[in-house]
Amino acid sequence: MQNARTESHGKRLIALVFAAVLALGMFAVAGCSSNNDEQVIRDGIAKELDVFKNPTKEALQPYMDQLDSGQMAQLEAYGIDLVEFLQHALGKFDYEIGDITVDGDKATAALTVTNIDVATITNDTMTKLQSDPAIAKEVQDIIANGGDQKDAMAVVFGYLYDALDAATDTITTDTEITLTKTDNTWNVDQDSMSGLLTGIYGNIAG
Repeated sequence: MQNARTESHGKRLIALVFAAVLALGMFAVAGCSSNNDEQVIRDGIAKELDVFKNPTKEALQPYMDQLDSGQMAQLEAYGIDLVEFLQHALGKFDYEIGDITVDGDKATAALTVTNIDVATITNDTMTKLQSDPAIAKEVQDIIANGGDQKDAMAVVFGYLYDALDAATDTITTDTEITLTKTDNTWNVDQDSMSGLLTGIYGNIAG
């Protein structure tokens, strides 16, 4: 029974983590306009994606501040550090910015992103954890010895982080985002982000 509760908590927390990282991607802004809009857009996209290529707590803080406080409170209650998750999930993330086309106040940018398939690795790891009796016993022993669900989740996410770190196969995705200039600032259109987020994380859903 205890292991079933841990599995349920684990699945729910994974869903919250995925929802949070999808929301993080929705705040990308590509910088202020100038006489060279193409370069401004290129530099702005690079600045945003570099944050996720090297996801430190300091660099991510402006994004974290805008996340749903209720979701973050639930993750923190179980000891889940979103920055730590991203550091493991994005350890092999890379990108290239291709052609940028500007037409008045509209622009498109071609991107190529590479990363491990975070969604598949996460799903496979959770399935393995649920069926491995040794891991089930490890979690049960933690609870039996006075630990709580926070301690149990540390074990679950420890296995997940090990799996993400060990992954070597990567997937490369070609995608395109659109941008709109408003008040002299180029902003990424949120409805064009799905391909980019799929390339970064795999086909995850919050």
